[in-house]
Amino acid sequence: MILHNLVKTCDACPAQWEAINEEGQRVYIRFRFDNLTVHCPFDPEASYEAFEAAKVLERNNVTGNEYRGVLDEEEMLRLTGYTLAEERKQ
Repeated sequence: MILHNLVKTCDACPAQWEAINEEGQRVYIRFRFDNLTVHCPFDPEASYEAFEAAKVLERNNVTGNEYRGVLDEEEMLRLTGYTLAEERKQ
């Protein structure tokens, strides 16, 4: 997935980002308790069921530290396999 307008919305635990994918859909990325999840399309007004149905990626125990909730952008991109759009790379 190519991410446009990637913004880290929380620097504490959990680490969170929002972006727009190449199809113009909102993307929500969260890292909490060593679990990384991605929801797309993301609608902050959606019900819990709709939010869970939009989960497109879930990686558990990614570092082996179950209490970890801090992740930097570079590591998040490596773990998801996503890339930044060209306008952000400059």
